[in-house]
Amino acid sequence: MLSAPPVAVARLAEQLGVDLAGLRSYGPRAKTRTEHSRLVAKYLGWRLPTTLELKELDEFLLARAMEHDSPTLLFRLGCEYLISARVIRPGLVTVCERVERYRPLLPSARTGKSGTRGLPADADRAPIRFPRRARLYV
Repeated sequence: MLSAPPVAVARLAEQLGVDLAGLRSYGPRAKTRTEHSRLVAKYLGWRLPTTLELKELDEFLLARAMEHDSPTLLFRLGCEYLISARVIRPGLVTVCERVERYRPLLPSARTGKSGTRGLPADADRAPIRFPRRARLYV
């Protein structure tokens, strides 16, 4: 709230019906945002992933790896699966590692043909590229 324009803070205080001084001091603790994000997620029916839900994500990725040729697409499909289950996506590295497990099963890896942006067929261990326009989800 300290970096927000004073006019915007005053307008927000008016809309919420709270004291301006109280609103300006909101959130000085580092964990306030995290705690409130979790409360909002819980209110909306979202939850942190459990071991079972991560196993279900692995099964989903395995099935999709047999159908699709792009690790980036596999990553996106995994994220969409989590959204449909209302599960808060774990960190990007965690999801990328899970996608990487199934990379040898991609059709291009099985046939020796490259279907990923002109990479040579022996580049099956090239790093996964992050999507250019990543959507951030709670």
